[in-house]
Amino acid sequence: MLKVKKMSKSAMAVSFVAVLVLGSLGVGGVIFAQQYTPSIGQEENVVTILDASSEEPIEADGGFYELISVKLSDETMFPKEDWERILRKIENGEIIVEDE
Repeated sequence: MLKVKKMSKSAMAVSFVAVLVLGSLGVGGVIFAQQYTPSIGQEENVVTILDASSEEPIEADGGFYELISVKLSDETMFPKEDWERILRKIENGEIIVEDE
């Protein structure tokens, strides 16, 4: 059979203490991280609305943008005056009508 030396008591004590220290560090890290993690249900829903009421392009985070295409079912998303302006732009070819 294999000849294996018995571990000394001091080596066993050091390994046991090392395992306890590493385990407590792991548990402490989890508790610390849990305190700074936001809960899912506490955040408010943020809704971004496309404002197509102005004739000029609107400045967004990434630069300027303007309305270039719509679906006919998008009529409820715009006020009546803006939708009429969009329909005029569709007739002039400035805005593209997408398929449903």
